[in-house]
Amino acid sequence: MNMPSFVFSLFIAATIPLTLALRAWRRGGQRALSLSLLLVSLSVGTFGYALELLGLEVAGKFFWLVIKYVGIVFAPVFWLIFAWQFTEKRQYLRWQFYLLLALIPSLTIVLLAIPRTQELMFRNIHIQDHGTLTFEYGPYFWLHAVYTYFLFLLGGALMIRWLRQNHILRLLQALALIAGALIPITANLMTILDLPIGIPYDLTTIGLTLGVLIIGWALFGLNFSGVNPIARESLIESLKDGVIVVDTQRMITDINPAVLRLVSTSGSPLGQPLKSLISEPVFLPTLDMTETYPHQEITLQDINGVTRDIDLRASPLTDRSRILRGWLLLLRDITEQKRLQTELKKQNRRNAALAEIELDINQRHDLSGVLKKIVEATVALLPAPGGATIMMWSEETRAFEHAESTLPPEETAKLLRRAKQGKGSAPWIVNHQQPKVVTDTRAEPFGDHEILAGRGILAYVGLPLVSNSKIVGVLYANDNEPHSYAGDDLQFLQTLANRAANAIFRVQQFSQVQQQAITDHVTGIHNRRQLFNLGELEFRRARRFDRPLSAIMIDIDHFKNVNDTHGHAKGDQVLKSLAQFLQVQLREFDILGRYGGEEFVIVLPGADLPNARNVAYRLRTGVQERPMINGSVSITVSLGVTELSSDILDFQALMNKADMAMYDAKRAGRNRVAWAE
Repeated sequence: MNMPSFVFSLFIAATIPLTLALRAWRRGGQRALSLSLLLVSLSVGTFGYALELLGLEVAGKFFWLVIKYVGIVFAPVFWLIFAWQFTEKRQYLRWQFYLLLALIPSLTIVLLAIPRTQELMFRNIHIQDHGTLTFEYGPYFWLHAVYTYFLFLLGGALMIRWLRQNHILRLLQALALIAGALIPITANLMTILDLPIGIPYDLTTIGLTLGVLIIGWALFGLNFSGVNPIARESLIESLKDGVIVVDTQRMITDINPAVLRLVSTSGSPLGQPLKSLISEPVFLPTLDMTETYPHQEITLQDINGVTRDIDLRASPLTDRSRILRGWLLLLRDITEQKRLQTELKKQNRRNAALAEIELDINQRHDLSGVLKKIVEATVALLPAPGGATIMMWSEETRAFEHAESTLPPEETAKLLRRAKQGKGSAPWIVNHQQPKVVTDTRAEPFGDHEILAGRGILAYVGLPLVSNSKIVGVLYANDNEPHSYAGDDLQFLQTLANRAANAIFRVQQFSQVQQQAITDHVTGIHNRRQLFNLGELEFRRARRFDRPLSAIMIDIDHFKNVNDTHGHAKGDQVLKSLAQFLQVQLREFDILGRYGGEEFVIVLPGADLPNARNVAYRLRTGVQERPMINGSVSITVSLGVTELSSDILDFQALMNKADMAMYDAKRAGRNRVAWAE
């Protein structure tokens, strides 16, 4: 064979293992990695020898000789590592053993790279007539050769022994493995011993490549994994549940037709990693686990692109010697079962939540707390990812008065302001007393789209809150996507709205009764009981923080004449008109109450006696100059002023002292201000 033909054959021999290495690399796993490295080393060695033959000078040829040996010396190492991984000799799969195996190959490369030590490998290097390098072998070369032969033979022996132990050794496989291990050694010996075969070239690289390809054919081409014969005994082709068989490297070796209906895949998954078919991590039990292997729930997309819920259970597959050969995965479609379970859980959760909410809101007496609980429950249980809002409606004023929402306050205020102006969907819902479902706010008919779009609200439903045939408000639930509220969601929201309406009505009634208990029914200000409750609190606060506190007692002069002249109804109107005037003149935190009959009390926190006198003078003048009841009745008042001092022991004593000062004003001629020092 001439040199060009031989070099061409070397390039072919180098390309084949490189292509197989890339394919093995894509399959993943430790075994695929070691096999890829073995094939790459063979390709490097073969390419190196081809380029060595093409060289023209000794230096150039020797450089490619070193590159050739970079591939050749590490090929046996990767072969033995691959054998260990394939035969599951896990006790050797540690980085310390890898370094130990690579010690002699690494030393070989170092000796070749350093000119002064090259003679330990090769001596008298020169070029023969046919263009190949020729040399004498140094003492270290024989150590390297023996080491190489030993690793190849050890790997082959491990393979054959493992096959026999597992009772899956076949004659053809045994012969292929033996031939694969002996061919590289035979080719190398023929080159070293310079046997007369008519080919003046180094056959080692071609022998290595041929040997590894034969071994690969024995291991994979003949279905060496040993898994399929075991799995087929329990595999039923017509099974509706999917069945996948994987080997110990998590490579798919078999499937049944049901898998192809459950999983969307292009091409055959056979020979591919399990993760190429199931992207989620799959738990594979070990042999030391109990016989009851755990279930795992995963999701897959079927051939129609529909997401399916899958119950996956993996069981180990063993041979007769109880050696793990792989796993059998059973895939059961539980999508419908999961849907029914989810609906049942949702309904149970909603029922429990409704009972809890009803108990909670029925125990509350503050309207704000009840409204907040309702909107929070709407967001959590509907669900309503765009938030929830309640707008309170007053039948007396025929207007919206208040809103509670999970939306920001400024946006809630905008919606409430529009509702007060008769705009938006809330007035429509109140007038028609029926729900309004807006499936897409981009086509919303009430003009609220700009406000809603700012919060990403693309759909909503509004329901009237009706209790005792009276509308008390409107409940909204919002979604961030176009959505048609219907079925269970709308029914649940209606139930929640009914219970919310009853709770709101109850709180309003309670608040009304409570307000009546502390309010004077004629004037609308604090009655005597509430006056003393609030006054006592201010009295204690002034004592605790040593702050001034003053009180003014006010009595209408000759009020009996008003009743006798104009009637008691007019008298009540005078009392109410005076109370309204006093309220306007006082600070927000001042306390105004009806003491009894035509007497009123003002408590002034933080005011000393001079300030309180100024207030009293201003009030006396204002009453004198302002006729009551639309100017039809004129009155005057007498005022007694006092300040808290150390001799006053309680709020009643403060009232008594102010009362005494007020009588001093009456005795002095009425329409006056008197005070007690």
